Amino acid sequence: MSFFDNLSMPRKLAFCLGILLMLSLAANFVIFAKQDQVSDTTAINEHTHKVIAASNKMVEAMVNQETGFRGYLLTGNRDFLAPYTGSVPAEGEMTP
Repeated sequence: MSFFDNLSMPRKLAFCLGILLMLSLAANFVIFAKQDQVSDTTAINEHTHKVIAASNKMVEAMVNQETGFRGYLLTGNRDFLAPYTGSVPAEGEMTP
């Protein structure tokens, strides 16, 4: 650090400012270089959440079908088929 000790105060400040600017530029370069990777990862994450939501709706529709069909089989009353018939179109909407 004898090099730094021999500098005047304005040169020390300029040197430190130069180092800060170089670090800032390096950080900005890394952020710019990784920007595409971050946006791709975000898109994959959003797609994953959409798939999970669709899967949860599918499971809910299947449970409604099972409940309605079971109620109809046990009682023979067609009123129990309402959850079954109500969830059939919902399942068809979720599958491609």
